[in-house]
Amino acid sequence: MYKADYPAGSNTICEHDPVVLEGVLADLISRIIRDNSIAEHDLKGISICGHGPSVVFIDAEGNPLSKIITWQDKRAEQEAGYLRENYRDFSRDGTSYEAKILWFFRNWPDLFKSGNTVLYPKDYILFKLTGNRIIDRSAASTTLFYNVDSNTWVPDQPDLPIDILPEVVNSWEQIGETGGAFSRGCNLSSGIPVFAGGIDAYCEAVGAGAVEPGYLVDGTGTSTCISRCCSERAGLDLHVIPARSLKIEMMSASGLSVDWILALFSESLDFLETLDPDTPAKLLFLPYLVGERSPHWDEKARGAFIGLTVNTDRNEAVKAVLQGVAFGIKENLLRLGQGSDREDESVRAVGGGANSRVWLKLKANVTGKIYKKMKVIDSAALGALILAALGNREGEPAELVNTWVKVEECYYPDKKPAYETLFKIYSRSYPDLKEIFDGLYAIN
Repeated sequence: MYKADYPAGSNTICEHDPVVLEGVLADLISRIIRDNSIAEHDLKGISICGHGPSVVFIDAEGNPLSKIITWQDKRAEQEAGYLRENYRDFSRDGTSYEAKILWFFRNWPDLFKSGNTVLYPKDYILFKLTGNRIIDRSAASTTLFYNVDSNTWVPDQPDLPIDILPEVVNSWEQIGETGGAFSRGCNLSSGIPVFAGGIDAYCEAVGAGAVEPGYLVDGTGTSTCISRCCSERAGLDLHVIPARSLKIEMMSASGLSVDWILALFSESLDFLETLDPDTPAKLLFLPYLVGERSPHWDEKARGAFIGLTVNTDRNEAVKAVLQGVAFGIKENLLRLGQGSDREDESVRAVGGGANSRVWLKLKANVTGKIYKKMKVIDSAALGALILAALGNREGEPAELVNTWVKVEECYYPDKKPAYETLFKIYSRSYPDLKEIFDGLYAIN
């Protein structure tokens, strides 16, 4: 696996410089091609996944007009409140795509003149590669502005110019070919097919093998996406593969909570493997360090330990954090379980959180499901690869998954009544503390 970081100080968590992104990505792709002696005929296609809902505006010539505003940014909370009040099906906060677009429209209306376009970050890179302005249909289906049945943009916000929005294409569709200055800067030859790809969490589900109804995925990194593949039906977001929908519940600070508690005790990730996943911590932790998205969409929510005593030590506190995130995952799995498709008895684990055997076993114990660690845990990139292969007509999704996606290890649940008892208490904790969270938020 290859990776590259932004230069120190060049970006913040909420704003990325698109020009810096171009440079880092060009250097990374060039290094991959050089290190592996990739010849022109070796590349059958390129597909990209990326984070969202994040946005960047470009002008008619393709020059960036704004920073990339990442999904973590919450400055559009007032606009989100307006949307929640006026649109019954909207429940998201200022991190949402719709609220961000409306915030720009209210504060920077000149960005919406004819010829300009708003793009996801990965679609900005696709534009640099091909010159075409697109958004994949799966990403579009997650917004209020898109009608899935008619395949058209239908903005709900009055007077919002729809020509600011890009062309909608399927995730496996070829949108163009490499060519131009950016492709040359990446050391890519001209004429390589480029495919639309999708949002990282949706591609992650494909890379974990979730292409059949009922399949479940736990993608845990800094945050967690719990996904369930469904047959295509009204009211659900479109998957990045044909004839499928995807239900996703998102936790804001899962891996972040673990990083926080380890840093507090000056411990490394290796410390997790010293814990016993079969003995529950008699301490509750609510993993709402940066608010929460699911199962409680509440930016005012805060992290909390419940049950501290003078006997609480480092091991108990760290295990409580792992356990608290696992309880949150169980809540989200219960939400995803509502539907007509039969739910799988296993969960496919990917992301950095899948590196901890103790955490996987603990999650299995808490949820009662078999946890399958996938061989490729950076499954979003693998999912993008599968979409390129699908677009290149190298097989159907299930065939491609059978070829590329493998299970490395399984973790089976041991039924522990104490986990069930603790989960029932945990489930009551947020409602009981919500008024306190609201008061703390007002003070801060």
